[in-house]
Amino acid sequence: MKTALRADFLRQLNCVQDHLEGIRRLLERDESCARILRRTYAVRKAIQRMEAMLLQAHLHHCLAGGSIPGSEAATLAEVSRLYRRPPKARWTHHRVLRR
Repeated sequence: MKTALRADFLRQLNCVQDHLEGIRRLLERDESCARILRRTYAVRKAIQRMEAMLLQAHLHHCLAGGSIPGSEAATLAEVSRLYRRPPKARWTHHRVLRR
């Protein structure tokens, strides 16, 4: 990974970390749910920006640079695997509601 690109990723990661620390402070001070939700939204957006940057770098520098003619299917499969949904968590204990 190029140095400038790595620096961009680290800046974005610092932004995420700052937001997470802000959420911790808000919770410790018992701030309003609305303020906490705004901060969690900022975290999600910062992570999305970081993912977009990383995907762009991966497509242009890793896959395109190392692609072998005729390996388009393998390249598409790799990108597809990156965005598969993880399996849903299964609850081991079920709560039974009684009347």
